[in-house]
Amino acid sequence: MKVHLYGNTLNNSYNLTIFLRELGIDAHFFLDNHSPLQQDYPWWEDKDISVSNLPDWIHYFPAKPFFLFPGKTIRNLIKEFGKCDIALVCGYGPIVAMKAKVPFVFYSAGSDLNCLDVKEELISIFRTKSTIKAKILRLIKILTFTPLQKKALQQKANRIMVGMGYQVKSYVNKFGLAHKTTKHRLAWDINKYAIKPNTTLTEKYKSFDIVFFMIARHNFSSVWLDIKGNDKF
Repeated sequence: MKVHLYGNTLNNSYNLTIFLRELGIDAHFFLDNHSPLQQDYPWWEDKDISVSNLPDWIHYFPAKPFFLFPGKTIRNLIKEFGKCDIALVCGYGPIVAMKAKVPFVFYSAGSDLNCLDVKEELISIFRTKSTIKAKILRLIKILTFTPLQKKALQQKANRIMVGMGYQVKSYVNKFGLAHKTTKHRLAWDINKYAIKPNTTLTEKYKSFDIVFFMIARHNFSSVWLDIKGNDKF
């Protein structure tokens, strides 16, 4: 079975591709320049690779996707993406898979599903503190990407997975996706990661009843551009 992956928020597809390949599955990861944030590219994750030194299972198409009128580079991405048995996607992967005419499973990273609520998305433009240019770009994105994303999820998705409970009522049920949606959780064998108690940390925090640890990446270069990272906590 050949599996193609697209959508790389915090390098999730990159790591999923590695995981699938270690299981013996012929998995390939497709990447474009959709994200302006460096933590969404594999060379941020792995210093042994670069734009000019990628393994043969990473297919990089250096262009920003505009799916209403895709340019040559994105058309080539879509064409190559279609050469698989099934796709595993997040982000705007449903649009890619729909245009490539391949069956696909979509797992939500958050806003890629939430964006179906166009009214809420439009209201959010005025709630956020950002420049006029950023608001205009956000508006264009909502008006161009969202109709395609909605069509892909409602009409073409074979399965949908959500890991955040709030999405079920507000988005899955609201947009008629419940019949093909599975609620999933990421299971971890915590015994594999057991370590000895750190006496320094124990002493430091013993006066607190509760200590919160936010499992996310440190990336101070994108402060206020991206919500994912301990620098925002």
